[in-house]
Amino acid sequence: MAIKADPKPAGPPTGLCDINGKHIHVGDLVKLNTVFNPEVHGDYSIYRIEMRGMVPVMIYQRSQKGQALPKGYNGTLLSSYYDLKMLLFATHLSDVRPKDRNIQLYEGE
Repeated sequence: MAIKADPKPAGPPTGLCDINGKHIHVGDLVKLNTVFNPEVHGDYSIYRIEMRGMVPVMIYQRSQKGQALPKGYNGTLLSSYYDLKMLLFATHLSDVRPKDRNIQLYEGE
């Protein structure tokens, strides 16, 4: 159901899953609901998962209404959308879901 960012094999797994339980890999595109400035961005923005050192981060690609910011303009830790206690104490990272349930693999328009 979810598509990868490109037809090449998936990058290394991040160990985390989206709200539907699909594993998130480096190189995947994820959709994140807009919290600020929906009049500029629309309902969501698309981010590419990249590694910075050993940490997976979400790098801005575009919003629903187009590229409102330069590509790669901002990034945030993927783990900041997950409950820290769950990350520390879960027996399997694949059991951990985003705390506000709004990160999902991007399936295209």
